[in-house]
Amino acid sequence: MTRKVAISIILIGLLVGFIVVPAQADIAGSALSAVSPAPVVYGTTFDITFTVNFISPGGVHTGEYMDYMDVTVPDQWTINAVYNTPHTIPDGFEGCTSTSEGTLGQTIYWASACTGDLAGAWPPGTVDFVANVTVTSCEGAPWSLPWNISGDEWRYIPPHDVSGNYLIGCSVPGPDPEPVVVPGCDALLPIPATAVGGTFVADAPVYWAPGELTNPLVTIAAGNSARVLGLDASGEYYQIIWGCNFLWVPKATLGPNYDAVWHGAPLPTGVIEVPVAGARDGGG
Repeated sequence: MTRKVAISIILIGLLVGFIVVPAQADIAGSALSAVSPAPVVYGTTFDITFTVNFISPGGVHTGEYMDYMDVTVPDQWTINAVYNTPHTIPDGFEGCTSTSEGTLGQTIYWASACTGDLAGAWPPGTVDFVANVTVTSCEGAPWSLPWNISGDEWRYIPPHDVSGNYLIGCSVPGPDPEPVVVPGCDALLPIPATAVGGTFVADAPVYWAPGELTNPLVTIAAGNSARVLGLDASGEYYQIIWGCNFLWVPKATLGPNYDAVWHGAPLPTGVIEVPVAGARDGGG
């Protein structure tokens, strides 16, 4: 081997050694996207599924994997079991294939059993985590379930984390074909005669006012029902009664309620006047 060739090989080795490995992909947008069944039913024992949509732009080969997920449930839920959550191992999978699960008080968690670099167990995608619970009371419903999701350590870069809250209702079984949603405080609020019962056809982010999301973000799961009062001036939001509050949700998330009470009655189209900022306390 000539000296020139040897030097060339050394230079190539140095260049390869100094190639910068791309930083791990972020996991922004990952969320607990659905809980089923919803609403939960008082006095019953059932499997409940927490669906996580885990997003990492780098994908399977260069993205971040999910290392951990937890959700905290109300004291009114008895946690009977937490099931192991298998995952599909794609071609080129570099993550951990061993997982663990359990509880810490009222927090249910699932985690990778590995540590260190590339230790995440679940590649980007949709993952269903399942537990078995008994709902002993509807007190405090609708409940806000805090959740946390963590990515893995990727090429020795610290993982990313996201968190949020998921709103879920509770119903009491009975002979009435329409479940009684708890708390039943709608009767304590001034409800216009034009209000109509509606059903959520998609998960709905909740707004204090049109365009003003709640903080922390609260989501009403598809399948729940609410009293619908009317639209805002833009026609993009419905005002509803939920949890003893007048709140707003995107118009596209609500549809008619086809139960034995409302029979699919059209939702109201009247415009609800939105108070100008400061109007509650007299302004100024």
